[in-house]
Amino acid sequence: MNHLKMDFAKSDSVHPDVLLVEKNLSQHDQDYLLAKNISLVHNIKRPLLENISRSTGAKIVLSLDHLTGNDLGFCDSFHVEKFLEDHGSAGPVGKNLTKALMFFEGCSKPLDFAIVLKGAHGDELKKVKRVLQNGFLVAYRLALETSFLSEQGASFSEEFSLPAFDNQSILVIPMSRCIWKGSVCETSNIIRINYYGSFDVPLGQFLLEQLFDQNFRCHVCQMPPQAHRRCYTHQQGSIVILVKKLPEILLPGEKEGRIWTWHRCLRCPHANNFPPTTKRKLMSDAAWGLSFGKFLELCFSNQAAVNGVASCGHSLGQDCLQFYGFGSMVACFYYTPIDVHTIHLPRPKLEFNHDPQDWIKREADEVCRRAEQLFSEVVRSLHQISEISPVNNGDIVPELVQQFEELEVMQQKEKRDFEVSLHQVISRTVADDQPAIDILEINRLRKYLVIQSYVWDQRLIHVSTLKDNRLHGISNLMPKLKENAINPGQPAKMITTSRLSEGFSSRGSFLLSLNPSVTFNQGGNGESRDGNHGSDSAAILNDQFIPENFTTNEQKLKMISNYRPVYISSFRELLDQGCDRLLLPAGINDIVLPVYDDEPTSIIAYALTSVDYHNQMVSDPVNDRLESSSSMVILEPENLFSPTSLNGASRESLRSPGSANESISSTSVTQGFTTMDQHFYYKPLHVIVSFSDNGPLRKVEYTVTCYYSKQFEDLRKTCCPSVLDFIRSLSRCEKWDAQRGKSSAFSAKTLDDRFIIKQVTKMELDSFLKFGPAYFKYLSEPRRDGSATCLAKLLGIYKVTSKDLKGGKESEMNILVMENLFFKRNITRLYDLKGSTRSRYNSDSSGSNKVLLDQNLIEAVATSPIFLGSEACRLLKRAVWKDTSFLSSVDVMDYSLLVGIDEEKHELVVGIIDILRQYTWDKHLETWFMVALDILGGSKNSSPTVISPTQYKKRFRKTIPDNYFVVVPDQ
Repeated sequence: MNHLKMDFAKSDSVHPDVLLVEKNLSQHDQDYLLAKNISLVHNIKRPLLENISRSTGAKIVLSLDHLTGNDLGFCDSFHVEKFLEDHGSAGPVGKNLTKALMFFEGCSKPLDFAIVLKGAHGDELKKVKRVLQNGFLVAYRLALETSFLSEQGASFSEEFSLPAFDNQSILVIPMSRCIWKGSVCETSNIIRINYYGSFDVPLGQFLLEQLFDQNFRCHVCQMPPQAHRRCYTHQQGSIVILVKKLPEILLPGEKEGRIWTWHRCLRCPHANNFPPTTKRKLMSDAAWGLSFGKFLELCFSNQAAVNGVASCGHSLGQDCLQFYGFGSMVACFYYTPIDVHTIHLPRPKLEFNHDPQDWIKREADEVCRRAEQLFSEVVRSLHQISEISPVNNGDIVPELVQQFEELEVMQQKEKRDFEVSLHQVISRTVADDQPAIDILEINRLRKYLVIQSYVWDQRLIHVSTLKDNRLHGISNLMPKLKENAINPGQPAKMITTSRLSEGFSSRGSFLLSLNPSVTFNQGGNGESRDGNHGSDSAAILNDQFIPENFTTNEQKLKMISNYRPVYISSFRELLDQGCDRLLLPAGINDIVLPVYDDEPTSIIAYALTSVDYHNQMVSDPVNDRLESSSSMVILEPENLFSPTSLNGASRESLRSPGSANESISSTSVTQGFTTMDQHFYYKPLHVIVSFSDNGPLRKVEYTVTCYYSKQFEDLRKTCCPSVLDFIRSLSRCEKWDAQRGKSSAFSAKTLDDRFIIKQVTKMELDSFLKFGPAYFKYLSEPRRDGSATCLAKLLGIYKVTSKDLKGGKESEMNILVMENLFFKRNITRLYDLKGSTRSRYNSDSSGSNKVLLDQNLIEAVATSPIFLGSEACRLLKRAVWKDTSFLSSVDVMDYSLLVGIDEEKHELVVGIIDILRQYTWDKHLETWFMVALDILGGSKNSSPTVISPTQYKKRFRKTIPDNYFVVVPDQ
């Protein structure tokens, strides 16, 4: 009581009529105030006090001892009324509630008002109250927003309406960077600004307190506002705020708190390299009180309701620089679009490049050139041989002329047939699942040219010998054939032709005609077995000299590769330039594949199409061997040079194997893949294929071990449109610098860019052999929850061994075939992320192919962050969570998330790679050693370089994607 009397005694000049108190007063205090004729209202909630303070102008004070007349508010009248709630339901049973309401009428400033709702049930009144509140808010906010836009020079259509109540809040990502120090002051955390509510302030207050106040200091860098670059990101853009102090300029009204506003349109024609500016205006009280969150929404919005700047019609928020000035301080707001990326995870089905590829077109052009060279050389040789001395031997000369004419006709027909076949290969109608130009068909045509060069040289030798015999009066048309074979080192003097008039595309081609009664000779003289010395050319042309299975027989193919031509010099050029690699026996369905020592995928592709591999995959190696007769059905060479040889049913016949026996034997096969060792067995699930290349330039034995052959075949059948697509891709590759780490291991890309080839260590191979079954099971599990996987698919693991029989050099390489995540992509930036910043920085970041690391990405967040949509972020999180659970369950660690930025498609192409490293005993030992160093104080404030799979999983999940990407809210 004494305190209250003393407080009022100090303020004799202050005589309030009404005293509002937040808490309770004692009865003595109440009696004292009543005696002073002061109305007392106590136990008032703080928000209500603030509303009354705003309406009446009264100040809220903590004590009465310093109360002055300036602290008092004013109103014309104050009274309290009680209302009986006839329809109330909240009181005791049988009793109606009464409610006392205070009325402050005639306030000096119309800052607030109240409406009394009476009548219906209380629940109904609450609904009406919400409607009225929302309506008042819409009207009030609309007035503020309209005033703001009018000041900015915006014009409105007759049907103009602002969606003032459509959105009650906005989700933004505030970021702040100190330009002077180059540091990040505010990170990318999403906040929701509720209009005129939480996290919101009036626009004028934001400008004065956070941009124009020279006493304001950033709590991180302690620098003033002009040292910072602020931005607020929402959906597809960012509002950037820059502040500058201009000492030479002082805008009027600084003491009165006046803020000026103007703008420049960036899309209008510039004058003297500057965009045109509008007249400077004072910010009105209505614009000053506009919600800052709503201001941001209007800046981001490009809706048609607002026609834009009156003078030019362009968008105020997105096409203009908006300026606000206060004294010597100027703030600039401008809109900048951002690329919000989606996520592209590895697809279940691989896409292949069926468009014409440059390297295949070069191969086709080379075949065309070589064909033209061959047939031109045949014509020249025929003309040279046909220059016969003018010796009149009756009908001898005319018969030779007929022979030459028939050979010329044959040359023209074969050239025409070849051109038709080549045209069909390079200009055929492309199906969705077929390549525009099939490299396998090109290989067939290249092999045809090699063999046809040999055959034409034999034909020319024959007709030259025939001419010499006739001109010297020899009566026998054909020399006697001997039983022994031709000497590979010497050119044959004469070989009998067979069906020369039939083209290479015929099933009855001379290469495939069978007549075991005729063999090659060595000495150049001989006669046919049936003793036919006939003089007519038709008999000659009907003779057959090519033995059975010529194109698949090791000895005959070896003979061609060592043959020295007499007339067709281009034959030797073909072999010297690598075409002798095509003379290896064809695979199933006569697939022709060359083998290159420096391209291990070509060796793998050849092994996968071999009859040996096919036999092991479809049969029991001991009890179910394919008999030679049945294997010859698969190897039937009659389609070798057919232009449609890989179309239709023959493609279908190259199918994925049905099942593989748990115990599959190894085979040792040379050239023809016809020898099977029934006594040697390898570990279950793996297939070994051996073959040799006994060409004139090299003698090399190859062995390919196909690990988990059946499982990988099934996987390729699931994810590849056809098995042939995989074979085509592996047929050629080139070395490739992956630029990931300091490893000197071999790495390559297939020429079609579809697969990455990587050499793996023995430890990595052993790890995969352990968890391989779990890997195949994981990929085959149906994903009922709809989640995808980040794992980059492994399509095969092989051991490739080669042994040079001449030089004795032997090499062995473990090869991993993995899908190229960036196939047919234009990747501008590439990151290899492990979720750790320790030793994860690439100081050399120049070049588009440089692989950047974790610390590089964290640095980029400050200047050029990677924006990710909310749904894309959720998709990535689900996939990472599921995949890391699997990898941890099989003790795999040290994997990476490879992220490529495709700016053209606005996508982040991602995939988890390097999944072959298990937490083996050496990693355990390294972890224990580093922990021991920590205990002894050897490495303070640093985590071990190696952590367990479980710890690695947790760190990976925690960091990716939250710490590396800026997630843009969808609303």
